[in-house]
Amino acid sequence: MRFDQAVVWNKGGLGLGWHYRRNYEFVMIAHPRRGKMKWEAQFRDRRTANIVEIPRVPPRKDGHPTPKPVELVRHFLTLHGKEGDVVCDPFAGAGATCVAAKSLGMRYIACELDPHWHAVAERRLAEMDGGITIATTPRRRRAASPQRRERELRIPGPGCAAARRRRSRA
Repeated sequence: MRFDQAVVWNKGGLGLGWHYRRNYEFVMIAHPRRGKMKWEAQFRDRRTANIVEIPRVPPRKDGHPTPKPVELVRHFLTLHGKEGDVVCDPFAGAGATCVAAKSLGMRYIACELDPHWHAVAERRLAEMDGGITIATTPRRRRAASPQRRERELRIPGPGCAAARRRRSRA
């Protein structure tokens, strides 16, 4: 990905902290390295400010520590995507990006390490379908052979057998 620019999200009200309380966050805009920034046809000639004013999600005692409004995500997805596109959120939290993508007819790939927030996001998405839940965790199966596990890996990490072989050849 290539960084394009930063957009300021003006959350309104006062942020957390003491003295100077930040009421904004940066939204980093990026696109694939080889390619141009994608603007959908209906917005191509529109002048879009780099300050977006969308109210923040009021903090709740049992809520996510840094919630993002679905409307904020929907704003950017509408500018840069269309129905059927795939959206990736590597830090899904409570699932605002997935909810926004789904509401616009887009597909999504999301990751969340915290099991609690993963469950919250899954519940939010199920509510959009009238309670239908889509399995998001792999079912247990018996252990695969090392060769089969290696074939199943798509991105070789440092512990992957393919990565170890490449290092040993170097």
